[in-house]
Amino acid sequence: MKPLHPIVLPVTLATFCAILHPAIGKDSKTSNDADDSSAIGLILPAQESLAASIRNGTQLGLERAGGKNRLVLGGSPGQWGTDGNEAVRLIMEGGVHGLIAPPDGAATHLLLQVAGRTGVPVVMLCPDASVTQTGIRKAARVGPSTVEEAKTMLNWAKSNPAKPIDGFAAIVPEGRAGNKVADDLQTAAKSLNLKWMKIVQVEKTSSNQWTLPKGFPINRANLICLWLEPIPAAQMAIALRSKGYHGILAGHSRLFPSAFQDHAGEAANDFFIITIPRSKDGAAVWENFAVEYQKRFAKKPDIMAAMAYDAATLLARLLEVEQQTHKRLLFSELPPVEGATGLMRFDEYGNQQIPLAVGTLRNGRLIIQPR
Repeated sequence: MKPLHPIVLPVTLATFCAILHPAIGKDSKTSNDADDSSAIGLILPAQESLAASIRNGTQLGLERAGGKNRLVLGGSPGQWGTDGNEAVRLIMEGGVHGLIAPPDGAATHLLLQVAGRTGVPVVMLCPDASVTQTGIRKAARVGPSTVEEAKTMLNWAKSNPAKPIDGFAAIVPEGRAGNKVADDLQTAAKSLNLKWMKIVQVEKTSSNQWTLPKGFPINRANLICLWLEPIPAAQMAIALRSKGYHGILAGHSRLFPSAFQDHAGEAANDFFIITIPRSKDGAAVWENFAVEYQKRFAKKPDIMAAMAYDAATLLARLLEVEQQTHKRLLFSELPPVEGATGLMRFDEYGNQQIPLAVGTLRNGRLIIQPR
């Protein structure tokens, strides 16, 4: 049998969901059933190290939430549409009551299709602004969007008297992901009446090697944002510094803590990163999480593990409250609670309402800059 053409897959997925939708309230368990157990479906990304962080963080989050929470894993790299079909499988065969979507934007949008047709709540780890603009109300994103982070960085840069910025550029991932990041960066700049000198996609030379794009304005931009995953961001920071770039290097919040520091070495010093200032209670949650993670997995947690921890805690909490009240709730209707990455409070669209700041990396520590 010939494989389905990628364009056919969303239609096939929608058909599956349409068939599945009536069954959700009839034959399969929901969070309102008498059984107090909850099954959480986690779609893992293909990248092994990222998948491990997300899986470990999710497991600890479910344990913190207490109750009879069960983790059901899914995710199989393949042609476009696979993650959506995995979500359908988790609901139909795994009996999951909620889903955690991976950081990838395309996969997240497919899971949102499933959520929209089944009513199963989704917590997202994707920073693309578009994932909270779909109209799916039973969804929330842990962490800020790319637009929010870029606005914070640009606002800080343009109003910083110590280091006035008169030209800024960005390096983004290759392919579709890079296109989405570039769109969000443009949206952020436009909202501040600013304009990027250049936004270019990083060039990948092998499975684990990236190089500076040709014609990148190293000598004209005094702020360069590396909106990349930790390892390519580290390689770009090293390359820029080795070519004599003395301007400001900056990046998004998912670079700390991460593999970026280890791989970038000296190039990580005086690197500016968006961060979420923690309250005293929030710092205690992070510390408890970090200690337990180190004890369980013999390594320090990165930011993605912390985000997955918060996603699992949030989803388990929603399902527990729905079970107790016998009502379907939105994430915005839950009382705020401190998470490892910040206060978990959401607007009606599923955007986390958290303050952002700019920090500087120095000797492995992030020092928050004055506003």
